Amino acid sequence: FALSSDVSGTILRVTTLEDTDDGVCDAHCSLREAVNTSSNDDTVIFDPSLRGGTIHLKNTLTFKNQVLTVDGPNRRRITLKGNNTFRILYVGGTGQFRKEVAIDGLIIRDGADPGGRGGGIYLDSFATLFLTDCLITNNHAAFGGGIRSFLGYLRIKDCTIANNTSDGPGGGAGIEARMDGGNMEIVNSTITGNVAMDGTGGIKLTVRESMILLNSTVVDNHSFGTGNARVGGIYTEGPLGSFTGIYNSIIARNTGEIPDLRLGAGDYNLIGIGTGSSCENGGCPYSKVGTPQDPLDPMLGPLTDNGRGLPTFSLLPSSPAVNLGLNVETSANFGHFSTDQRGFTRIANKVIDLGSVEFGATPVAKLSEVRGRVVTATGRGVSGARLILTDGKGELRYAMTNSSGYYRFGGIPPDETVTVEVAGKRHRSSPQTLFVEEEREYLDFRVD
Repeated sequence: FALSSDVSGTILRVTTLEDTDDGVCDAHCSLREAVNTSSNDDTVIFDPSLRGGTIHLKNTLTFKNQVLTVDGPNRRRITLKGNNTFRILYVGGTGQFRKEVAIDGLIIRDGADPGGRGGGIYLDSFATLFLTDCLITNNHAAFGGGIRSFLGYLRIKDCTIANNTSDGPGGGAGIEARMDGGNMEIVNSTITGNVAMDGTGGIKLTVRESMILLNSTVVDNHSFGTGNARVGGIYTEGPLGSFTGIYNSIIARNTGEIPDLRLGAGDYNLIGIGTGSSCENGGCPYSKVGTPQDPLDPMLGPLTDNGRGLPTFSLLPSSPAVNLGLNVETSANFGHFSTDQRGFTRIANKVIDLGSVEFGATPVAKLSEVRGRVVTATGRGVSGARLILTDGKGELRYAMTNSSGYYRFGGIPPDETVTVEVAGKRHRSSPQTLFVEEEREYLDFRVD
């Protein structure tokens, strides 16, 4: 017997790839309409017919003073595409409002803020942004080509941030973050191919920075020019009050005045060239660190889809990053994680590997859930409605709606066709058939 749904807000379903806004989210609902009409704790989902599609934005999509989840598909992702004249997303607001946005399963590309900050995403002061299973690519700005965080709280997991650019003096291409009270955590992610014409290629942190980087791969980022912060991989200032913890990660093959890492802290890493880092001259006893005369090659495969649809680097069998890590699978903001960026087993041979992809790992089968809402003809949630799900084996499962009309069936094998219907004494509906492709699928019902 399935438990009642734990959904607290309204589920808003995006039904079109058009970027329209008539002020309502009804049968024809765009992503912009869903975001603009949402209330705190709502969830935005996408109709299955839109999976793999592209939304050509007309201007920046703004999340202001909101607590909102955007639950995108994790196989056939939705692309939010700009035209290189405006940034894609702004997350922030004013005053003491709680500002927390979670975005899962989207591709954010072709955004720009020429001469400004945050081509792909701008995270403003004291707002929190969770990014999971996303690709941030081909964005440009003077500062923070992919992402710019200004005093925000940035949490990134299972994402790839690739091929973003910056051209401001000292600007960061992949991620640029001014902390000064904010903080950042990056887990199981790939940062690659980002190019700074006059600053830091991969990640740049300034002003009392606070960052945790776990099990991530930061390679092939590049820094040029004559400005400050000319670091290929990761730049940290390291003044009083800062904390940077880097563990189980690969930082190599980057180019710049300082190639891979400026200052930083932590251990159990592979650093291609340690010059300028805290690991120079034996400062990180449990890490492998190269020199300018003898750079350490992490021995990676090509950047490609190694599983789950995002570009990542696999470890070659002879990679020095294999079995080099510290067996820690817990993060401050994401809790326990037992899989790598692709959803494969994180520890495949007793000792965890470095980087975002585990060598020799196997896919972890994740069970799915079907959830949704039962409403009356006027849109009011129906409490205590009985639903029946018939799974692919013909077995029946039962659920009841909560006080707001929401229900949830859990433990459903993926890639299975199920049928759901409302079948109670007071309320009944026609059956709906659904192919379970995602970890979360949604079906709504309207009854008399």
